[in-house]
Amino acid sequence: MKILNSRNFFTLFLFAIVLALVIVALGYPIKASIGPLVAGIAALILLFAVFINDNTNIKRKTKQEENKEDKVRTALTFRDYRGIILWILGLIVLSYLFGIMPIFPLFILAYIKVRGFSWRLSIIVAACVFIVMFGGYKILLHSPLYEGFIFERLL
Repeated sequence: MKILNSRNFFTLFLFAIVLALVIVALGYPIKASIGPLVAGIAALILLFAVFINDNTNIKRKTKQEENKEDKVRTALTFRDYRGIILWILGLIVLSYLFGIMPIFPLFILAYIKVRGFSWRLSIIVAACVFIVMFGGYKILLHSPLYEGFIFERLL
């Protein structure tokens, strides 16, 4: 097994970037550093878990299988990424129109449901996103989030 294959290299690259951002955030005032530190530490934990998971597979892959996987990954075209690009553009446009607070949980709900998960899981994750956003930004940081083009005009 090759430790520094392309997947591990990318995971370690992201880990280094997030670690650098967390270190920079340590120099911020406490109110400004809470958001980046929480997100950064969570990302570091997840990236570490991905790295460990990639390197402790029960079934070890042969060199031939790894080469085949790398070839399959590099053969992706723009058409393969079209779906996620449309989801991201939709999130950006809807956030601009209606604001971040209502759209992010609804976006997460829709995305998880479209990906084939149960309603129960979709609602729980969307509720957790709302609680983290509302609790973190509105209550703890007293920081207003963008309210949206339409809601700013109505209110």
